[in-house]
Amino acid sequence: MDSVKDIISFDEFAKLDLRVGKIIECEPIDGSEKLYKLTVRIGEETRTIASGIAQHYAPDELLGKRIVLISNLAPKEIMGIESKECFWLQKTVMENFP
Repeated sequence: MDSVKDIISFDEFAKLDLRVGKIIECEPIDGSEKLYKLTVRIGEETRTIASGIAQHYAPDELLGKRIVLISNLAPKEIMGIESKECFWLQKTVMENFP
């Protein structure tokens, strides 16, 4: 089991903007064996995410899946893609949350 990160207060946790989004596009990022470029719909808005899950899922396995996103992280450029979200993905979520 991984070690536990520093404990945060409830006030710190409350700063997170957690949302559910649906993956509507997924494509490999050129030059990487680990990264996908995901397009995720959150309500009427779409966001781009660079995600290191290519070694675990084929693109077609991710299309239409709903994921929990942390929507208020600062954007980060990853291999030329501006990633504006971070998401929580767990195998049980992928299997049981269509």
